[in-house]
Amino acid sequence: SVSVIENFDPRQSITLKASVGNSLLTSRGLEWDMDFTAVVDNQLVWSGSSTYLHNCETGMKPRTKPRLIRGDNPQDWEVPKGTGRRYGRISGDCNPIHLSSITARLFGFRSAIAHGMWSKTRCLAALEKELPEAGYSVDVSFYRPLFLPSKVKFYTRQIETGQHFSLFNARGEKAYLVGLIT
Repeated sequence: SVSVIENFDPRQSITLKASVGNSLLTSRGLEWDMDFTAVVDNQLVWSGSSTYLHNCETGMKPRTKPRLIRGDNPQDWEVPKGTGRRYGRISGDCNPIHLSSITARLFGFRSAIAHGMWSKTRCLAALEKELPEAGYSVDVSFYRPLFLPSKVKFYTRQIETGQHFSLFNARGEKAYLVGLIT
């Protein structure tokens, strides 16, 4: 969730905390959460949680895959091959898997992949006019790497629980990410 602080002075001290949250054994391995908070003047201004997976044999049966929601009138986007490098310059995250096909192959990928946070923020930018000014939460699940370059479909749909969005391959068959804004 996000809060807006009125009259915020950027020189104010920010307290950042990171902690290991819940863990869960699944059919794919061990999942665990990393929880993050930012506090200014004893007021929570940002919080986030990321789930990570350690692939390993657990002997558990695969869980049922969730039904993926698509919207009407998808937008077609082209994601150029230099997206990873451009995002790396802006974000400071210059992970080799995002920079070029050569460096991505060293880590087992067939070509460079878009950063997940780039994909998420690109979707949010497309929804900019529909976002509240403050006090909302964005939950995203990532399903597979977005290889560069790619053509993708962006879907959005208002549902009972909030604004749903998703990013699929060009044929609309395979999801890269699915998100919900509440």
